[in-house]
Amino acid sequence: MEQEKDWTLLKSLAKVWKDIKSLREFQKFTNTPIKLHLRRQEINRKADEISYECEIQTEVAELLEDYQEEYKNKMEEYKIKYEEWKAWRKAKVSVFCFALSTNYDYYK
Repeated sequence: MEQEKDWTLLKSLAKVWKDIKSLREFQKFTNTPIKLHLRRQEINRKADEISYECEIQTEVAELLEDYQEEYKNKMEEYKIKYEEWKAWRKAKVSVFCFALSTNYDYYK
């Protein structure tokens, strides 16, 4: 799949280069003496795949570390807010219970 894309891209690159040269000749411009040279390069697919996989694993590890740090910070913030809420709720309930007991004594 990727080889097909590379080959198509390479063919289109060569075609555009030829089109530019012919257009410059048609318009009576001078062409530069620069030539497009394409050469095959041997690659080690297995080593490239291992290298690519290593890069991906490194990136995943970094992202995981970032998310774990963010989770830890948000959890601490949640615990603080939860404790504040519990204190507020306890105070509200005690005020409510006090009001009930006061009113109960009033009606005796």
